Order: sequence, then structure tokens, then C-alpha cells
Amino acid sequence: MRSTGSTRFPGSDRFNDALIDRQIDHYVTELREKLTLLNTHFEEVEREREAIRQAASSQARGQARVSRRRALGGVQDQAGDLWNMLRYIFVALEDKGDFKPVIETTDTGSLFEKEIQFMGEQIGKAEKRITQYFFETESTISLEDLKGENMLIHLYRVREMAKKLRERGG
Repeated sequence: MRSTGSTRFPGSDRFNDALIDRQIDHYVTELREKLTLLNTHFEEVEREREAIRQAASSQARGQARVSRRRALGGVQDQAGDLWNMLRYIFVALEDKGDFKPVIETTDTGSLFEKEIQFMGEQIGKAEKRITQYFFETESTISLEDLKGENMLIHLYRVREMAKKLRERGG
């Protein structure tokens, strides 16, 4: 069969459309899975934090700290993966921002607990914006949600906070 290059085969547009649809579906599925994993790892960090508090022995506390450090690594990895996935779509958005966690010193509780809380808040903000943008059909995204503190910056902060906490020993 010969083709001059200008001849289009019947159905080639349908094939391309179906291919693009499958790629988009795959991307969105992967995005949802990584978001779920991020939340799962963060929940594990919180569970291990409680396990450390309630541990009866130093050995139990040590095991919980190892588990928490591993969970922080999962948070760091998933936040980084999500950040990378979204960065290629939102090329014009600020993607790092300053890593300056806003942690109130007037509240009760340890600095570590406040840092975990900050990380949880950043995950919640990123998840809300990702969900609105990719998964809600009737959602409207404001310009302010894409400028300034956007989902990329929130994910960057999560990744950096998890990294900082792991380096300090989790």
C-alpha cells in the first residue's frame, strides 16, 4: 500500500481521539492514586505519632519512630510525584514558593506536632484544589487559586516539611 503522506486513512481521527482519551484517563487515574497514597502515608504518620506517645517501652517508641520515618518518606515521595505530574500541566504557575511554614508558637503542643499539623493543612489545601480542578465537573477555579498559593506550592511545602522532619530523625 502506498501513501503520499497527504492521504488520510478513514478513522484516523477517531484513533487519535481514543488514544488521547486513554492517556488523559490514565493520567487522572494516576493522579487520584497518588493523592490517595499521600493521604494514606500522612495518616500513618499521625498513627505512629500517637503510638510514640502511648508506647510503654523505649523499644516500642523506637519501632514507632522507624515506622513514622518511613511514612514521612512516603509523604515526601508522593508529594514530589504529584508536584512533578502537575508541574508539566501548569507550566506558568509558581511551583516552589518560599518554604516558610507558618507555625504559631502561642498554641500548646510541641513544635513537631505543629509541623505535622502544618503538613496536614498543606495536604488538605492541595487536595482541595486538585479535586476541584480535576475531579469535580461543576467546579469553577478562581484565578487566585491558580496564582499565589496554588496546589504546586502546597505540595512543595509538604515535600519539604516531610524531608525536614525525616532529616531530624522523624
